[in-house]
Amino acid sequence: MELKISYGEFLPIWNEIFFSKPESENFVGSLNSGIKLALLSNINQLHYEYIREEFSSTIGLFEPDKIIPSFRTGFIKPDKEIYDLALKALDVPRESVVYVDDRLDLIEAALSYGIKSIQFKSAKELKQKFQDLGIIKDAKTSRRKK
Repeated sequence: MELKISYGEFLPIWNEIFFSKPESENFVGSLNSGIKLALLSNINQLHYEYIREEFSSTIGLFEPDKIIPSFRTGFIKPDKEIYDLALKALDVPRESVVYVDDRLDLIEAALSYGIKSIQFKSAKELKQKFQDLGIIKDAKTSRRKK
């Protein structure tokens, strides 16, 4: 069976796995400059270009040198090297980092590398876990001073 579609037809289909999560985006956006943020993603270049354009306000919350897409590094999560690249970009002690991911296997990998980790299930639950860790003071997401 042969399927012939143009690149222009293919690209929207390829990118339809991405959708907006306003509650999560608002939570990340509410975090002030008291804590460094990094974005570590197993992503290919086509998807990365798409999310940079379609979700520019969210991607813009991260400093460009703290966005670590796997296609640029040659490593993918759960490779230890990609986590090390994120730690290097953040330039903070490993003990002060909290890694968040929706995949349990990647949480377990980060934990095995000595990185505190939280499995993402919802923005509401993540806020509570950040409060429990003292990262934010209350549901309004004000950050503690360092």
